[in-house]
Amino acid sequence: MLGCRVVNPDGSEQRGTRRALLSPLTALVEVFRLDILLPWVFRTHRLNLYDTPLPKETALIPAISGACMMLPAATFSTHKGLDEGYFLHVEDLDLFIRLSGANVPIYFVPNVEATHYPSSSQVNPIFVEWHKTRSFFRYFWLHFRSPLYLIVWGPLSIGILARFGLRAIKLFLNAVWEKVFRIRAPNTPPSHSAEN
Repeated sequence: MLGCRVVNPDGSEQRGTRRALLSPLTALVEVFRLDILLPWVFRTHRLNLYDTPLPKETALIPAISGACMMLPAATFSTHKGLDEGYFLHVEDLDLFIRLSGANVPIYFVPNVEATHYPSSSQVNPIFVEWHKTRSFFRYFWLHFRSPLYLIVWGPLSIGILARFGLRAIKLFLNAVWEKVFRIRAPNTPPSHSAEN
């Protein structure tokens, strides 16, 4: 599989362009930002690697952005492609972990760029966040339900639900702010300087 440097419209690299495989550890580090709290322990366990130095040439990497990826159709079919059990989000990470388990290499090509316009859907963003939350639970249930991981299911579930709750509150408050601002803006009284 090949992936490239996926950038925002302003040219900055998107968070999901270069990633580690999603695991209970990388999820906990990312959700609770343990890499900031205890950098000497967790600095190398981040999920998103966009803020690490960009490789100078094509490099093997655990996971790339699902917004722009290429692989032979035969490889896609052999590994059952994208799992349709995911309604929204995380299906690319599911494919990457399956490819990794089958020793299919994933390469990141830094000198090729694709612009991705994020959050362009007209669907309610809280609806999107809820389905992303459900997808995280599906992913971890499919790939990390052995007894070895049972000890982290509690903190992991709390982290996933806390992430959803905080995102939902932020999105709700943003929506309320926009609605209030839009209602009041047209009714703004004319300035006194315009009357003089």
